Amino acid sequence: MKNTLAVCLGMFLLVSCKPAQTVTFCEGVTPEGKGSECGARFTTGEVTMLVSLKQRFEVNTLAVKIHERAETKDRLVDSFTFSVDPEKQSATTNLSFFNEGRYRVTVTGKESAVLGESEIEVVDTY
Repeated sequence: MKNTLAVCLGMFLLVSCKPAQTVTFCEGVTPEGKGSECGARFTTGEVTMLVSLKQRFEVNTLAVKIHERAETKDRLVDSFTFSVDPEKQSATTNLSFFNEGRYRVTVTGKESAVLGESEIEVVDTY
């Protein structure tokens, strides 16, 4: 009985503890640098992407790749770099989405290491 309880408790902790999200999509950013009105579903237009790490960036630019999700194969729709302060742990940039769909956004940093990845759904309300 004790073993069963210990296993259940361990599984609960494993499932309930998820890491902080590195890439977040928001409608804007507060003066303190926190995301405002964040989520994973937005209407067409501009969205602010917030990249937050536990360590410094240690590079001057981050690379972003945006893939449109598809049933068979994701399609690269945009890629770009944006400037960051290498001493900081967070940065923002604006993304433009004018077509409905589901997108996977990947951010890479030093030595092309993936810093974070997140999905966003874009809907057209018109």
